[in-house]
Amino acid sequence: MTNGVEITLDKPRRIRFTFAELKSLEARLGKPMGDVVSDMTRLSVNTLQHMLFAGLRATDSRLRFEDVERLLIEWVEGGKGTLNDVLYALNEALMESGYFGRGAGDKAASD
Repeated sequence: MTNGVEITLDKPRRIRFTFAELKSLEARLGKPMGDVVSDMTRLSVNTLQHMLFAGLRATDSRLRFEDVERLLIEWVEGGKGTLNDVLYALNEALMESGYFGRGAGDKAASD
């Protein structure tokens, strides 16, 4: 299991994808992960919110979907970052998970 990728929203949080959260994400969006990732890279804000929710739930089970929308709005409108920054963190967390791309903890595989 990886530690995930840190992102500071309302406070420092960790984005980490578990197999269970990825399955739940597919079920919520009604599409396979390949399509979810494709939507994410096209900056679908709905998909970004769902992805961030799935990634944050692994370390904060009390977090609600609506909380993530509020966190994103406050973060972007507060000038702390952009949706592209969120996309980058999500992509890094997906790669670190070991389910996609390089193996978990294998930084050299991406070099």
